[in-house]
Amino acid sequence: MWGINILGAPILAVLAVLILLNLMPVLVLVGRMRRGWLVWTMAGVTAIVLLATGVAISGPSKDRPAMDSVAYAANLDTQTAFWLSEDPKVDEWTKQFFPDGTRAAIEDVVSDKRGDHYLRAPAPVAANLTGIRCDVTEDTVANGKRHVMIRLWSDDSPFGVRLRQTQGPKIDAVTVNSMAISADDSLSFRILPHDGYEIRFETTPGEPLVFEAFSSIYGFPKISGIKPRPDYIVPETNLIRNGISLRGEHIYVRNSFTIPAAASQ
Repeated sequence: MWGINILGAPILAVLAVLILLNLMPVLVLVGRMRRGWLVWTMAGVTAIVLLATGVAISGPSKDRPAMDSVAYAANLDTQTAFWLSEDPKVDEWTKQFFPDGTRAAIEDVVSDKRGDHYLRAPAPVAANLTGIRCDVTEDTVANGKRHVMIRLWSDDSPFGVRLRQTQGPKIDAVTVNSMAISADDSLSFRILPHDGYEIRFETTPGEPLVFEAFSSIYGFPKISGIKPRPDYIVPETNLIRNGISLRGEHIYVRNSFTIPAAASQ
């Protein structure tokens, strides 16, 4: 709709001019009336009354609620967490998360969010978040190459997962659910199924493999003591504001896991 309005602006301007031209005869007749100034005065008073009425009833209500957004990020390795928001101001509900209204960068918490305009405040670590888990199902060494099979899974139902290797030998080949993909120091997944993914690495034996996992989850953390939103405030949808990178009702979790060195070489 934004694009249609922009592209159609010249046509809309022409239509507005044609419609207003139809009012000219009426305005001429009003100007010829005796005491025509009364018409303009009444119109002005009516406009002021309507404007004042609109301002008086324009506050948020259950039928026309206000919107806000709060996201949550947790590092399960360091046991630290933060409330985050890209809202332009704090309202009566979000004030419980950002009492000081402090703004800061969050790139150290959510790596792809740039800028220092975000609301940020410490938060408790939600006990129900488990992060990305790794089960080693096969680990063999043959012809100087290590072949390790893992099952990557999570109970958090993330819609996005990114793995980044932080330690260990270079990975030469990767397959995900028997499908070969390019070997890189990072892997990205959209929608992690409940049973997870089977991933096979081919690498050099002798050292453990260490990965850092970043998962994105829809929802709000289960933390006690949070006052519920009043019925005239609702979570902001992702269709309201363009140009923002941090949406509310999102959880970002970071954790690491280690695949031990091969038992047999």
